[in-house]
Amino acid sequence: MDKAPYSVKIESNKGKTTITFSGQLIINHINKITNQINDELAFNENLEIIIEQIDNIDVTFIQLLFVLKNTFSKENKEVKITANLKEELKVLVDNSGFNLLLN
Repeated sequence: MDKAPYSVKIESNKGKTTITFSGQLIINHINKITNQINDELAFNENLEIIIEQIDNIDVTFIQLLFVLKNTFSKENKEVKITANLKEELKVLVDNSGFNLLLN
């Protein structure tokens, strides 16, 4: 079996869940990423999202982040998103209007 072109690592520790995303975060993989999150994520803890070592990102992934943030916020849970993006990906996020989500 080939290695997936993306990575989703979910860890829970002391009332906080951390999700680390990397690789190809694009529409081609969004269903698998979403399924993994739904299978492994506890929605009753605070959430930290780390986005690093991104090869590519698109609006479908940004929409997933938006849904996660809203879902946890509705449960009165804290959500922190840290994104380490290359300059060209920052421009894409800014142009799509989601820059406030990742700042």
